[in-house]
Amino acid sequence: MSAPIQTLINFLNNSSTTSSPDLLGPNIPHVLLVLRVTKSKLIPKKIPRGIRKIYTTKTNGREFIKPGKIGCANIDAQPILEGLGMSGYKLIGACWEERKDLGGKLYYLIKFTFVLPNHEGVEENSTLKREVEKMIVSALWRVRAFINPFYEENQIIEGRRSISINLDGRKPLRHEEHKKGKDNFVVGEPVMVQLKDEYGELLEDKIPVSPARKLVIVNNKIQIVPV
Repeated sequence: MSAPIQTLINFLNNSSTTSSPDLLGPNIPHVLLVLRVTKSKLIPKKIPRGIRKIYTTKTNGREFIKPGKIGCANIDAQPILEGLGMSGYKLIGACWEERKDLGGKLYYLIKFTFVLPNHEGVEENSTLKREVEKMIVSALWRVRAFINPFYEENQIIEGRRSISINLDGRKPLRHEEHKKGKDNFVVGEPVMVQLKDEYGELLEDKIPVSPARKLVIVNNKIQIVPV
């Protein structure tokens, strides 16, 4: 049996145990935060376009937060940034990619790379930190998260993992309007929702849309919890 195939088998076997391979720490030196948007104008101007990486040895990893699960949509994702920082991870890079869905419609992936430094002198990119904060706090999100193999020079590194946190299903907290000739959206009034009473009748008053759950790190584990 070839070494790459044996490595993949070992990864899948380890992921099925109760040893919680999605715990943050030295064995997970890399976290990728991916925001999916449908409007190119939402991409910060300071983030460059990237090139999609293709690995010759590839596995999709294991999904440990699934979008079909109750409570994975309309999430406040801002706390994950604070959690990554408190866990020692630093944001060092970002890029965006253009993709097409099965129907041929364009969408965009904005990828923010966090690393757990193993030596002094690794500086966080404060400009990118501000950009990702602005993007995340502007909306509620649907969350997916994967534990994946960790690659170096197109090779899987045994004993290490990478986590990908994917945010899509963006629901703006404020009305947004793009005006012709402008680079950015004009942010308006809060998006309001109308609640129902115990009989299913609409109440007269409306309130700003708000999350019921948030994305956090508790005991080095990425979780969705009530607000």
